Amino acid sequence: MSQTVGNLKDSVAGLLSGTDLDNVTNLEGAITRAVRTVIQQADVPDVMETQLLTLYDRVYNYPAPSNIFGGALVDIRPQTAVRDFTDYVYKKYITEFDRKKHMLPNGYSVAFEYSKGTGIMRVASPKPTPAIVLDQCTDTTGWVAGGDATVLAQDKTVYYDDPASLRFNLAASGSNGYIEKTITTQDLTEYEGVGIVFVACRLPSATAITSIGVRLGSSSANYFNVSDTEGFLGAWKTGEWTIVALDLSIASETGTVDIDNVDYVRVYVNYDGTALTNFYVGSVWVSLPSPHEVVYYSSAVFLSDGTLSKTITNDNDEIVFNDAAYTLLEHETALQVLLQNGGSITEGLGQTYNSKLHGSGNDLGLYSLYRADNPSQEVRTVGNWYLD
Repeated sequence: MSQTVGNLKDSVAGLLSGTDLDNVTNLEGAITRAVRTVIQQADVPDVMETQLLTLYDRVYNYPAPSNIFGGALVDIRPQTAVRDFTDYVYKKYITEFDRKKHMLPNGYSVAFEYSKGTGIMRVASPKPTPAIVLDQCTDTTGWVAGGDATVLAQDKTVYYDDPASLRFNLAASGSNGYIEKTITTQDLTEYEGVGIVFVACRLPSATAITSIGVRLGSSSANYFNVSDTEGFLGAWKTGEWTIVALDLSIASETGTVDIDNVDYVRVYVNYDGTALTNFYVGSVWVSLPSPHEVVYYSSAVFLSDGTLSKTITNDNDEIVFNDAAYTLLEHETALQVLLQNGGSITEGLGQTYNSKLHGSGNDLGLYSLYRADNPSQEVRTVGNWYLD
């Protein structure tokens, strides 16, 4: 039977005999702090979680699991019974990942970074089916601006794919601008109803753009149409390259698309009428989804109504630690309450519980004993200090 937050409070009250927990300020804050400390000190397998991760060729930035503990990654694996023995997971420094992401012969290269508090998990792998690049958008040849889009030009200083990108303006009081092109004919039979069209854009405003979409078909009269109101990683960002993921499974069809002979693409922008200069389009490609799973350590240990959370709802919340980890939590919570109430880690009960947790002299502490039986499975960051 799982222990509850109420059980933990009773246990801590016993360990701190003579302390009235009702008088402890922010007791639940001490408990959640103790949970984080336990997970930091001993990678508790009880809090491993598995989450779907769909990989795409030419896409390297994915939302990190919202409840991952730091960057405590355990594994990335395909959703299949077959896994090659060379499919290792390599956790890299950001710069090394960036420099070598195109060179990975097998498995998965991973790096973690954050943007304004949002976790980004960068993943490179040869596993996804190679993408079909519809156009790299490095030259204006064949491209035509229409609607409220004007001044289409090549830009060799701001680009997504070397050596250039396309740049255009959106007129005041307008609502829709686009660029379109007759591209090299592609057979997209395998992509119909399942592929994702990716468009790399650099937006001059995060608020004036209402949606970005694509028409993809065998002519300007026979096409699939799909749009989105945010980027692959979330809300629009001003002045940053944003990948827009457009799902063909939800696309509408105008006319009848000859899927064996797709040669028409339009990228369009819907906006609120504000005059916008220098909207960039970098590259347009279509990828097939490659279903994977990411396994990681989480800090969500409180179970309420079937949902795990990092915060306490009430005393009936279950704590998903097994007995061994729960013992660590009992003593760590007692220590945190003592310290919060002005106690000392070197005197009295503080010294007793600190020594019990971390050891003293030749006596191993509970953390050392726990780690011996439950070695960490976290993938560690590796790299070279020298130039390679």
